[in-house]
Amino acid sequence: DVAAAESVGSTADVGVSVSTTPASVTALSPGDMVTYTVTVSNAGSGTALGVVATLDLDGEVSFGSGASTVCTDDGTNPAESGGVVTCTLGAGGLNNGDTAEFTVTGTVSGTACGTVSSVARVSTSSCDAVSSNDVAAAESVVSTADVGVSVSTTPASVTALSPGDMVTYTV
Repeated sequence: DVAAAESVGSTADVGVSVSTTPASVTALSPGDMVTYTVTVSNAGSGTALGVVATLDLDGEVSFGSGASTVCTDDGTNPAESGGVVTCTLGAGGLNNGDTAEFTVTGTVSGTACGTVSSVARVSTSSCDAVSSNDVAAAESVVSTADVGVSVSTTPASVTALSPGDMVTYTV
């Protein structure tokens, strides 16, 4: 086996971003499917070795499936355990200027409301020059029913009634 080696004096700068489909600004409803796309990049001058990316699904999102051509956890697909989806890149690492991505599809719980937030993280066994870009979050608003009440009467105007008249209320 030939192992990848880091050049002396070169450093990696892994970063991660995450987006959703439907887009984060679109409201989801309970029971909707949501797809996360996690993109890992290396902006450093050297190869990033031992790269592991994770997506921590919000507790209101259940894992459905994952897809990738770069993860080695479960063949070529990311592996999920306890709501955390893990993608380990191959032994060759991530070269400078390269990106890799994986997708995760889940279902918003039937009782979800408010904001669901899933968090992506990336790490490397190489020296990471900038750690501030190693975490990213995708937030989506879950809309719930907007319940209202209306009342009508028959006759339509209760001001035209006389004592003893029949009034029907419809709610």
